[in-house]
Amino acid sequence: MRAKLFVVLGIALLTAAAVQAVAVRRYLRDTSVTIGEVMATPYGGSHPVIRFATADGVVVTFPGNGWIGGYATGDRIAVRYDPRRPRISPAIDAIGSVWAGVIASVVLGVGFVLGGWLSRRR
Repeated sequence: MRAKLFVVLGIALLTAAAVQAVAVRRYLRDTSVTIGEVMATPYGGSHPVIRFATADGVVVTFPGNGWIGGYATGDRIAVRYDPRRPRISPAIDAIGSVWAGVIASVVLGVGFVLGGWLSRRR
C-alpha cells in the first residue's frame, strides 16, 4: 500500500513539474532581459538584492531567489522581467533561479516513483 502511495505522489510531482515547465517557458517567452546590479547581500551571496532599470526607465529593486550563489555587491548580472509588470516577477536570468521549482519537482517525483516501484518489488 505504501509503495502505491509513493508512486502516486511521484506521478503527481512529475505532473506538477510539467505544469511548472509550461509556465516557465511562457515566462521566458514573455519577458525581457536587461543587466542589473547587486546592491547588497544581507544574508550572503545566495540572497542578493538586485536593482535594474527597464527599457522604459522604471527602476526596480528585488531580492534574488532560487538556487543561486556567489554574488557580491557591485556584480552586474542578467535579469528577466515582464515589461508590462516589471515589479511583479523579476528574476535573475540563471537556471537555478528560473527553473528551481521544476528541477526540484522532477527530482522528488522521480525519487518517489523509483522508491515506490523498488519497494513494491521486494
